Amino acid sequence: MSEVDAVSKQTNACGRHALIGALLGWSLAVGLVTRLLLAFYSRADLTAGPALAGSFLRGAVVDAAVAGVWLVPLAVMLAFMPRGFFAARWSRVTAHAGLILVIAVTLFVAVAEFFFWDEFGVRFNFIAVDYLVYTQEVIGNIRESYPMGVVFGGIAAATLVVYGLSVCGGRFNRLLAPEGKSAGARWRAAAIWTLGLGAVMAAFVLLPDPKFKNMFVAELARNGTASFVEAFRANTLDYERFYAVLPEEVAFARMRAELGLAQQEGARDLVRTVRGRMAERRLNVIQITVESLSAEFLARYDVKHRGLTPVWMRWRRARWRLTGFTRRVIAPIVAWKRCRFRCLRRRVGR
Repeated sequence: MSEVDAVSKQTNACGRHALIGALLGWSLAVGLVTRLLLAFYSRADLTAGPALAGSFLRGAVVDAAVAGVWLVPLAVMLAFMPRGFFAARWSRVTAHAGLILVIAVTLFVAVAEFFFWDEFGVRFNFIAVDYLVYTQEVIGNIRESYPMGVVFGGIAAATLVVYGLSVCGGRFNRLLAPEGKSAGARWRAAAIWTLGLGAVMAAFVLLPDPKFKNMFVAELARNGTASFVEAFRANTLDYERFYAVLPEEVAFARMRAELGLAQQEGARDLVRTVRGRMAERRLNVIQITVESLSAEFLARYDVKHRGLTPVWMRWRRARWRLTGFTRRVIAPIVAWKRCRFRCLRRRVGR
């Protein structure tokens, strides 16, 4: 008799909702280990003390809130299932497959967080969201930068080890065994977990974020998944944090000097008059170049945006429209340049 089939001959005295506690403990453990590894990796930039301990405590709350997003529906679903639901082989196999998926996903996110931290020193932000937009370029860059075969192999091996420890001795199967409790007891357990995790999620949403002076301590208090969702919704990136900047007074003074404008104390404008040295030529060709302007934002191609670009539409009716220009002219030029670049790179390599 296989270990999976042994479920039907066991009795689950503690109730199947003990599975929620086990999965919550796994999520908190992965979050803690990830936080410890990131803290050790950036130990030279951290300030030890109460702030660091507070960031770990705040991080545990955030980890529990994020886990609650999927554990609360699971608790309710377990309450709906009848007493002998996991007596069927297909339901037990599905449960084991779900366990493997949860372990693999959490480990994958943890590893991705470490590599992202190594490159940017923060949790997931809008740069990670951008990675999903420019998938082709980013995947190529990642393959060139990291040994992805070793990384995925390590995640798979760790997943199998954790799964083996979870099912050895029939631990996981005992959670799937028929319960000795009534349906009312199942719903009470689901209500307790729902209220408890709901309170944690409410605290995470409603309470203000603590202010840490050290940037790395502040990032340790965050959760990668929550940071990714927040960045996706905000669709912004703190420019001054990720790019070298000058004080505004210095930048304006330098630009005014470059443009030959008179230096004025506190001047913050670059307004100037440009006068041509030659006679004006009234040309009838105007080239307008716009970066990343999708056709869907033009009323000609998407009626939902009718009225958004009225001037552009007047130009379209009065001028030519080169619909095949990119495909017939630009694409062959780009292909030729790429071919020349590959040949040059081969010669340089040799």
